[in-house]
Amino acid sequence: MAAYRTLVQEILQGSPIRSRLLLTSSPQVTCEGMLGGTLEVTEAGAECTNAALPPQYGTVVVIGYLLLWLVVPLVAGYYVFENKDL
Repeated sequence: MAAYRTLVQEILQGSPIRSRLLLTSSPQVTCEGMLGGTLEVTEAGAECTNAALPPQYGTVVVIGYLLLWLVVPLVAGYYVFENKDL
């Protein structure tokens, strides 16, 4: 669910860093600790500057997580029930 929420927020916000900040309860800790940036609060909202998204939080990796959760159970179920007489 978190991977799906992350992808939807990224599409809506247009920025992977901003989407990660919106999904956390503590944007300052996320920005400074996880992303290595500084949190600047403006009238438009909080913005994480000088941040870099680690590879494990990238869009491609999140899509990979989703595909694993979809494909692995289907393949396992196919092989388990392939020769079973139901």
